[in-house]
Amino acid sequence: MTDQQRSRLRALVIIGIGVTILGFLWTFVSMATAPADLVSAQAPAPAVALSANELETAQAFRPFDTAIPVLAYHDITDSGSMDSITPEQFAAQMSMLDQAGFSTVTLTQVRSFVRGAPVELPGNPILLTFDGGDLSTWVDADPILAQHGFNGVVLVATSELGTALDPDHLNIDTLRRMLESKRWEIGGNTHLGDRLVTTDTGDVPWLTNRLTIAGHTETTDEWAQRVRTDLTTNRQVLQSELGVDAVAMSYPSPLNNPSEGDADLTALLPAIIGEQFELGLQTGETLTSIDGSSVVTELPRIRGFDVNTDPIALIGAIDESLPRPAVNSVTPSTWVAGGQGACHSGVDTLVISDEGETVCRLETATADRWTDVRVATTISGISGNASASIRVRDTDTDRIEISVHLDRMTVEEIAGDTRRLLAT
Repeated sequence: MTDQQRSRLRALVIIGIGVTILGFLWTFVSMATAPADLVSAQAPAPAVALSANELETAQAFRPFDTAIPVLAYHDITDSGSMDSITPEQFAAQMSMLDQAGFSTVTLTQVRSFVRGAPVELPGNPILLTFDGGDLSTWVDADPILAQHGFNGVVLVATSELGTALDPDHLNIDTLRRMLESKRWEIGGNTHLGDRLVTTDTGDVPWLTNRLTIAGHTETTDEWAQRVRTDLTTNRQVLQSELGVDAVAMSYPSPLNNPSEGDADLTALLPAIIGEQFELGLQTGETLTSIDGSSVVTELPRIRGFDVNTDPIALIGAIDESLPRPAVNSVTPSTWVAGGQGACHSGVDTLVISDEGETVCRLETATADRWTDVRVATTISGISGNASASIRVRDTDTDRIEISVHLDRMTVEEIAGDTRRLLAT
């Protein structure tokens, strides 16, 4: 082999090595950019327009800053499941909150608030939470939140968390992207606890029941150790995979309402949660916002799905959850009757003996004294020939009148001789 041939051979070897190295480098670069392929494409935010009635309701919402309502969501899909809400419904709800002047807060602000530490809250503060780590939180909910400048908290069941694309659940790369957006915080939703398990006595919620398998029923200590191990795993996975020091966790479905488990164990669960997480989020039946008296590991939430799907119903649920000042309370002690009947007031009931048209009025109920008074009433005896009406902020010339008929209820604004229908 001549020197010239040797030189050519060396050049070919060097070129071959160079191509091989470039190939490795290209593979490495491709791997480095691969996470972009593991983040699902987002859906555009649906175009929604609130009705005139919805806009009027939003703009009339009373401002507050002494409590924090927390909304609970699961999946934002068309699945029709009990804990789902469609993207269009969610978009309408967020538009309603925006129009009503709500501002989202962070877990840090909530933590300071419930601890009684100094914290600056915006007007109409609200916390938006999403349980389970459903993929729709990123695909459908995130574009809508971005549209309104809102933030959210996604609470992840880490046993569902993987590194590949998943048609149902968020993966690690997507959660990293969510953190980078600065719109999202991440908390826990247990590791394995978000499920039913089959035992000798049937399928039971995993987290709040003693398991009986092959004839052996857990002791309370064995149950507590199992739960502690699960919560520790949940927290450690969030830390190792995402660098998140989780502040909060939500009681997982079907355990958002702890009454669905063993009563003795559910009473112990908040303390065990408090060993790992500073805040525990529940979703029960009572409409209550977080206030100064809330227990940090049993913070109440309001469902953003189910019966509260409609934007006006959601605003009503939030309003119902807020504390009322006692200074404007009115005690129904003296009733004045008008017309043919009589008014009889009990402890919490008004009974009208009706011989025709009858009017019952609180003697203390004058428009200049009622600034924020809530009245709850039960009406019976409605028929095709009989109806009832409730007058609100009643003066000689102006009032709101709620008329209850057999097949409908109407709300009218009356100013002098002019009537304007507000709702049916």
